[in-house]
Amino acid sequence: KIDVTQTGDFPTISVSDYGVFAIKRDENLWFYGPEKITERWKKQTIKIMDGVKAVSAAGINVFMIQKDGSLWIGKHNIESDETKLWTPVKIMDNVKVIGANQNSVLAVKYDNSLWLWSANDYGVFGEGTEEKIMDDVKAVSAGTGYYMAIKNDGSLWTWGNNEYGQLGDGTTENRTAPVKIMDNVRTISAGRVHSFAIKNDGSLWAWGSNECGLLGDGTATVKFVEAGWFDVILSEVEEGYLTEANNDRTTPVKVMYDVKAVGAGYAYSLAVKNDGSLWTWGSIAIRPSNVNPKYKADVYKAYAPDKLMDYVVLIDPGVYDDAIAVKSDGTLWSWRGEQLMDDIMLSTEADDVSVPTEVSPGEQPDAPSSWAEADISNAITLGFVPQELQSKFVQATTRAEFCSLAVALYETKTGNTITKRTT
Repeated sequence: KIDVTQTGDFPTISVSDYGVFAIKRDENLWFYGPEKITERWKKQTIKIMDGVKAVSAAGINVFMIQKDGSLWIGKHNIESDETKLWTPVKIMDNVKVIGANQNSVLAVKYDNSLWLWSANDYGVFGEGTEEKIMDDVKAVSAGTGYYMAIKNDGSLWTWGNNEYGQLGDGTTENRTAPVKIMDNVRTISAGRVHSFAIKNDGSLWAWGSNECGLLGDGTATVKFVEAGWFDVILSEVEEGYLTEANNDRTTPVKVMYDVKAVGAGYAYSLAVKNDGSLWTWGSIAIRPSNVNPKYKADVYKAYAPDKLMDYVVLIDPGVYDDAIAVKSDGTLWSWRGEQLMDDIMLSTEADDVSVPTEVSPGEQPDAPSSWAEADISNAITLGFVPQELQSKFVQATTRAEFCSLAVALYETKTGNTITKRTT
């Protein structure tokens, strides 16, 4: 989750295996997704929790921080035949920053101490384990089996799985304790097998696996395999276009400048520059089709950043290459909607691979938040709420409607009638 700025109706977004979580400006957390795993075409909108200030979804779990600093996990009951269940369970208190992977979450507490909470049985509810990692931390990111943390002095530390050099320490040795990688770091993103860091000067640095050009440095790791992600690459090798090469990086390499946000996806990468332009690279980069008019988009391998769209303020590369972005006008966009976006959120049918398309999460139930139901009911009974606002709790209130509410409140409380009104 790369929260570039607080703009529009979706100040914070996070993609899970099964849908999108969004914190709206009312600080309520909503889930947009299918009604059942086995019936992905059925859309639904569920309010998960009130008063949420941060969310991080990964796999089948979602982690949430409430305004009081309490950290909660919501696990989807994938075996249920009923509607999706995201029942929140409290994990710990005094948390201000989180970063989650499929089965664990990094949590920075108010005192800047960093804790790792790991679920049992691959995320099944139960007594998770808590471990204090280090102090003086301000930002974190959790990859697949490894972790990244920025300290208050801007130094970057990593630990965990290092099979492809994703820790950036110059080796491929796993680390059980944090090791320092670099200084002057502002933003980080840990992916499946590759990592990114943005320095204070806006430069973007990458390291780890470079399969399919994940790092964006103009090279790629090419292997002779016969299945999976490398089918296309293998055919190019056989045709003489590519030769086998290992271009994984165990230390950071500079990729581009003037960057304010980055996201490490499963098989591709995203970056937003300071001018709001969104760039993509890797094996599943996309662009509007200029080759075959039959398709909306071309899927291709971009070993260096390629511009995709403008006016972007917030991105999430998703779990399995289903990315979302929020533009400066507050609209939500999706692409690569293989299952997640095309089946869940798009209002029209889409190709298996689509160009960025504005999506509609669907209508939210127009009802007050649970914590406010009693007070709102009492206010309506006392005559404080005008008739036209008594069933309008989700949509934005206009200035005129707010003034109407204020006048009704004044007249009811004082017994005085305001005779002169401006329309």
